[in-house]
Amino acid sequence: MAKTPERTVHGYDENGAEIVRYERAGKWYLEPTDSGRRRAVTLTEAARLAIAGRVLPNRAGGLAFNAKVRKLGG
Repeated sequence: MAKTPERTVHGYDENGAEIVRYERAGKWYLEPTDSGRRRAVTLTEAARLAIAGRVLPNRAGGLAFNAKVRKLGG
């Protein structure tokens, strides 16, 4: 059975969708809390979405995310 990748929430966009990073893949996603579909986002887009909503700083695996948030003024 395949192991599920670690999932860490790094913030929320202005609509409450979760901004997550899957550890093994190193990919960023915007995942709605309703029944909507998740979509892949870039690190920069993830940071911008979190700045517009809510940033959860200093989470595991989020070093580049935190730096990007600071760079963008969040």
